[in-house]
Amino acid sequence: FADGAYLNFLLRKPDGENGSAILGEKPTLSPVVKQMAARRKQFLPYFTEGVPVGDCILAESSPLFVRGHVHNNRAFVVVLNDGDSPRAVDLSLNLPLWLTGDAHRVSRYDADGLLMSEGTIAVKKGQASRLKGRELKPGEMVFIDING
Repeated sequence: FADGAYLNFLLRKPDGENGSAILGEKPTLSPVVKQMAARRKQFLPYFTEGVPVGDCILAESSPLFVRGHVHNNRAFVVVLNDGDSPRAVDLSLNLPLWLTGDAHRVSRYDADGLLMSEGTIAVKKGQASRLKGRELKPGEMVFIDING
């Protein structure tokens, strides 16, 4: 999902072949798929008209799973704690490579697409932009919309 790829689930029933089950028969997977489908729809222009830049949005590596998309002087960043312990969002972003202008509005959304916070981030040529946020539990995601 974070890379903008289509997901093809070949679910199977116990002792069945791939494709023998439907999503509704997988109670732990179904809500997650529906949630990610709603986030894709919410941020659709990044996925359909934008450019996936993956972790190249980062100026330095991060212990979190980070994927970026850019579109019309805006950036969209998916952040997932794929580890087994809580981790704080502390990203060094290479925004000058992708965006123009000195300051951009930052909106953070939770996995349900609800706005959690807003602020600004400085973008200066030749410098990484620092973006800090709250601690994420294992498996928790946040979505960051950086608007020029």
